[in-house]
Amino acid sequence: MRNLFPDKAGNLAALISAVFMGLTPLFSDQAHAAEVFGLNLLFILLILFAVKRSWEKIGSPESRAWIYLGFFLWGLGLGN
Repeated sequence: MRNLFPDKAGNLAALISAVFMGLTPLFSDQAHAAEVFGLNLLFILLILFAVKRSWEKIGSPESRAWIYLGFFLWGLGLGN
């Protein structure tokens, strides 16, 4: 939207569109719903990172710490 209007008019157009989108009933209803998908995705990414780091450090004592961190994050993700 800002590309259609130069300078300050672009900022105003972006603000007006954000306000109208924020006031729509569907957007408002979705904001009140408790969704956990984003947090689960974060846990999955952190677990995969811990597994990757433990694989890189295989054979060293640090590898075991990364594995423990991965299992800890897995337990937190299950609690979510």
